[in-house]
Amino acid sequence: MWKSADAKYFYNIDGWGDGYFDINSNGHLVVLPQRNSIGVDLMELTKSLISKGLKPPYLIRFPQILKDRIERLINAFQDAISEFNYQNVYCPVFPMKVNSRREVIQTILSAGTPWNYGLEVGSKAELAIAISLLRDQDALLICNGFKDREFIEMLLLFSKIHKNSVIVSDNLNELELILKLSKTLKVSPLIGLRLKLTSAGSGKWIASGGEASKFGMNIPSVLKAVDILDEKGKIENLKMINFHIGSQITDIKKIQGALMEATRIYTKLVKMGLNVVYLNVGGGLGIDYEGTFTTSDSSTNYDLQEYSNQIVYGIKGICKEENIKPPIIVSESGRFVTAHHSILITNFLDKRSNTPLHDLDEEEIDENTSNYILELYDGYKNIDEDNYVEYYHDAIKNREYLLASFNLGHISLEDRGLADVLYWEIARKAIKFAKIDENMSEEFRTLEKILNYTYIANFSLFQSTVDVWGNNQIFPIIPIHGLNKTPKDKGIVGDITCDSDGELKEFPRRMETARNIEFPFTNGEPSFVGITLVGAYQDSLGGNHNLFGRVTELSINVDAGGKYSIQEISEVSEVGKMVEVMKYSYSELSKNFNANVKEAQKNKAIKDSDAKKIIKKYEQFYKSSSYLED
Repeated sequence: MWKSADAKYFYNIDGWGDGYFDINSNGHLVVLPQRNSIGVDLMELTKSLISKGLKPPYLIRFPQILKDRIERLINAFQDAISEFNYQNVYCPVFPMKVNSRREVIQTILSAGTPWNYGLEVGSKAELAIAISLLRDQDALLICNGFKDREFIEMLLLFSKIHKNSVIVSDNLNELELILKLSKTLKVSPLIGLRLKLTSAGSGKWIASGGEASKFGMNIPSVLKAVDILDEKGKIENLKMINFHIGSQITDIKKIQGALMEATRIYTKLVKMGLNVVYLNVGGGLGIDYEGTFTTSDSSTNYDLQEYSNQIVYGIKGICKEENIKPPIIVSESGRFVTAHHSILITNFLDKRSNTPLHDLDEEEIDENTSNYILELYDGYKNIDEDNYVEYYHDAIKNREYLLASFNLGHISLEDRGLADVLYWEIARKAIKFAKIDENMSEEFRTLEKILNYTYIANFSLFQSTVDVWGNNQIFPIIPIHGLNKTPKDKGIVGDITCDSDGELKEFPRRMETARNIEFPFTNGEPSFVGITLVGAYQDSLGGNHNLFGRVTELSINVDAGGKYSIQEISEVSEVGKMVEVMKYSYSELSKNFNANVKEAQKNKAIKDSDAKKIIKKYEQFYKSSSYLED
């Protein structure tokens, strides 16, 4: 019999869950914010929210997971520093582009206070948030990205208040402007230089590193920058060397190569007499969305401790060779910190088949039936594990002839429908026999894909999991109930946007990704699933395609006894809110709508009583959820 333990293995929870997910004896998915045995039952939470009038979809945040991720990151680097006797410290920084939501940033800064957790910004808006929230004088504020005069001036002025503000430059013209404005404002800023390494990363964001990358100074430019700083009497202001070879680096060897090159540059600069204090290794610490522990794009072939060990040991080794003091290590690990803390819970609205599921009416087959349909019928009755390949190929041939005959007007619509039913019944049997025969050739793999169901889920991929569309990212999806039942029908997951790209088509398995997923739900019962690991980038990248807005968001705290409390609720975007995003106003739209109603009244198309109902309904509709509520 299928048990919860089977589901845990089948959906590979231990592979991608990192200790934060489990299945209880009721077959419900449980979140363990502190990776212990006490957690919150997501199905019971969903039932409770529905009873309070909050309808799915929901984005559930667990701030305690953010805190746990921060502690794990710090502990990993501190363990490495202790093990390798590294003669300096680690300084963590969170890159705001990964998730700039208020509740996320506030939690990170609060939880990271004991370790002087800093922030990295790359835009004016991010800077406006950071300089308001960052109160810890020992925490780093790092400013990257493209900058104009106003941007630089604001950071320079803030550096009078916050001494650990570093302005990183990656081109000589910008460096000249920074020095000019700092002289005008009478500020002596901490300056960093972003390197353009020859080393590149791996995975989907490989273009972020290497010589063709968008950001950074090559070695001749770095040397010129040093000359400029020296000429301006600001050589002592250069305190940081920074590099970044991409997000979600899948292969630890790529990290090792980039670290070796960057550390060697750092040591040569120090030997030239520069007092560089920080070596910022950037982001790139990946997480295993698949749970396969490989170098595939949505996985990693290393864990947190190996990552930390390689950085600490690698920097120490080169600094020892060059006989210089090792730097303060800075990293900007945003994905690792945030990805696990959010889960999207949504409901299935429908299960659709791409192929006919009508019962075969054998009474339709008689002496007047086309020979080609009779051949299809013979194949349907006699296909078995010995002849399934031949019979399936015969079915393809007969169906093609019948389609051509139909297009020429030679057969009836009823015969065309009967042919379709017979063909797809043969196809289903062929797939069953192919699996028994372990024959999953490309032909039968393609056929299986066509035979999949599409589960229609109440969410927008472009709002909640946009990296699926933009980067073919894989997010683990799993039922939050029914996990003590044997999975039944295979399928993919489609969202409710009017866009064929709005589909999840790849799913984690233990050793590889699958092109379908199996759910244990039966027709007619409420069905709820969780899309996990959506805490990194999706909040910031999510768009309003088809005018679906943000879902209901909740922050949940779980006590030692497993009792949860809702810390904060942000309600779902209303229809009117999304309309106004596109620069429409309610007064304008309601005026035009009322004019349409009055015109219909004037033309006697509707009664006066109907007109009042229609106008009232429009008002209610404008304030309703942008998602489906039934």
